[in-house]
Amino acid sequence: MQTRQVGDGVNRPMVFSGTVGQSDSGTVTDLLIYWLTERLVYLGRTVVAIAWWRWMMVLIATLALQLWPVQRLFAQTETSCPGYYLSPQQRIGINVAREGGKEITDYAVEALGLGWYLDYTRHEEPAHPATSAPPGQMAYIPMIRPSHFGAARSAGTLTPVLTQKLSTAVANNPGSTWLLGNEPDNQEQDHLTPAAYAEFYHSAYAVIKGLDPSAQIAIAPVTQVTPLRLRYLDAILAAYQSRYGQPMPVDIWTVHIYMLPEGFGTPVAAGVNNGEISPDAAPAWGIGVPPGLEEYAAEAVTFTQEQHDDLHLFAEQVIGMRAWLAERGYREKPLYLTEYGILLSPDHGFDEARVEAFLLGSTAWLQGAKNPLTGFPADNNQLVQRWAWFSLNFYSFDPTPGSEHGLEGLNGNFFEHGSGTITTLGKQFKRFMDRLHSRTVDLAFETNVLPSESKEPVSTPPALTIVNRGDATANGFRLRLWWGKTPIETVAIEDHLLPHCGNRVTIPLQWEIALGLEASQLRLQLLPSLGQVEYDIADNTTFVEIDITKIPTNTQTIDVEKAFRLP
Repeated sequence: MQTRQVGDGVNRPMVFSGTVGQSDSGTVTDLLIYWLTERLVYLGRTVVAIAWWRWMMVLIATLALQLWPVQRLFAQTETSCPGYYLSPQQRIGINVAREGGKEITDYAVEALGLGWYLDYTRHEEPAHPATSAPPGQMAYIPMIRPSHFGAARSAGTLTPVLTQKLSTAVANNPGSTWLLGNEPDNQEQDHLTPAAYAEFYHSAYAVIKGLDPSAQIAIAPVTQVTPLRLRYLDAILAAYQSRYGQPMPVDIWTVHIYMLPEGFGTPVAAGVNNGEISPDAAPAWGIGVPPGLEEYAAEAVTFTQEQHDDLHLFAEQVIGMRAWLAERGYREKPLYLTEYGILLSPDHGFDEARVEAFLLGSTAWLQGAKNPLTGFPADNNQLVQRWAWFSLNFYSFDPTPGSEHGLEGLNGNFFEHGSGTITTLGKQFKRFMDRLHSRTVDLAFETNVLPSESKEPVSTPPALTIVNRGDATANGFRLRLWWGKTPIETVAIEDHLLPHCGNRVTIPLQWEIALGLEASQLRLQLLPSLGQVEYDIADNTTFVEIDITKIPTNTQTIDVEKAFRLP
C-alpha cells in the first residue's frame, strides 16, 4: 500500500457475523482477553480438577499402571522440520517502500529478526539480509506488476515480453514464490477488471512455470476482505474458468487486511494544519469500488475512522477469507497476509501506543489463529502462514507546511525513511522479536509416528519422538502422563531440543498393567521448562487407547506404526 484514503462513515458492518465478537467497540484489550481466554479454556480441558471420588481412581490407576521412560535416543540432525512448517520468526515479514530509491539494505533490518520481505518489484539478484530466523537470511518474495506491462497487454505481446523480462530473475531464484500483482481491485494500484487480471495471471503463470517448474505462484491480494472484494475474486475465478476451460491454478493465496471505506469522497474526521484542526488538511479517503463491479456499488462497506484499528474486524476478515477459500476448493493452499498495518497518523488519533497495541495484538492473534474446518491442514489448520507489516520505511505523515512528502506520509514505520533511524515502534517490535527468538519453543510429537488408520486400541507401549519447531533451544522439557482424566506423574527430561527440528528425542515407554481393567486412554502432554514459552499448545498432546484385556504379559515390545491413535 502506498497511498490510502480513509475516513468517517456511518455504520459498522459485521461482515462475517458471529465469528469473533459482536461488540460495537472492538478494542485491543477485548481481543487480547479473547485470545488469552481461548487458550485458558484449552488448558482447562487438559487440567481437570479431581473430585473426591476420583482419588480412588488415581490410587487404582497408580497401582495398576506404571509408566516410566527407560531411555532417550538421539536421531541424526535434521535441517528442517517435517511437512509444511514455518518457525514463529519465519512467518513474520515486512513491506519495504522503495520511494526515493530506497532499498532494504539502507536500513539495519538485521536487528529485527524477521523472516521475509517484499518490496513491490522484482530483482535479478535480490538482497537477503542476515536474520536470526532460519535459515539465517531473510526470504524474498518478488512481485510482477501488471501495471508495468500495460503496453504489452494492449499489443497482445504479453507472453514474449514477460519471457524476456523475467528469464534472468527466474533463473537466478529457483523455487521462489512469485506474487502476480498488487491490489488489482484498487484504482490507486494495479486496477484491473476481473477478466483483465485473469488474462494477465494466465500469461504470467505459464511463463514463470515454464522457466522454473518449481516456482510457486501467488495470486494478487485484494485490499481487504469484504463482500464486494470477495465478489471481485469470484469474478476473477469465473473469468478464468470461462476463458481457459479450467479452474484457476493458484499455489498460494494472498490478501491485505485493512478497514477502509469502499468509496472515495468520505471525509477524514480531522486534519491538522499549523496546530489547528482543519477539514482541508487531509483529502477525502477511500479505496473505491473494484473495476468492473460498478453495478454492485451499493454493497460498498463504509468503515469509520475509529474502526481503522479494530482487531475484531481484522480477525473477522482473516476468518472470512479462509472460509471463502474452503468453500471454493482452495483450503489446501497456504494463505499469506502480504500487507496490513495502521495508515492513519497520530494527528488522526493513532499515536504510538495505539499503533503498538494493534501491531502486537494482531501478531498474537495471527500466531494462534486456527480452525479445524477452514485452516490449512498441512500447517495444523493455522489460518495464515505468513504475514507482513506495512511498513519498514514509508514516509511519515507530517502536516508541517513545506515538509517534503509530509501529507502523503503514513503511520506504522519501523525506520525513518530518510535518516534510517529506528522509530519507537521499531524498537518495541525488536524487543518483541528478541523475546520470540530467545524464549519461544514449539514442542511437538513428530508427525512420522502418527497412528495408523486402525481404530482398535493398542496393547503395546508406544515410543515417543519429540521435536522442537520453535526458534529457541528447549533447555529440557517435561512429559506429563494422564490415565483418562487422572494425572499420573510428570517426568522431567533433561535433554536439550535444538530449534527448527535440529535433533530428535525418542523415548520408548514400558508399562506394567494389572489384568482385568477395562480399556482406557493414556494421554501424554509436553510442557516447556520453566522460563520458556510454548508457541503452539495444540500439538503438545497425543493420546493412546489401551485395551487392558488384550495384554497377555506384563511387558511387550513396541510396534511404532500401530502404537498411536489420535482422536
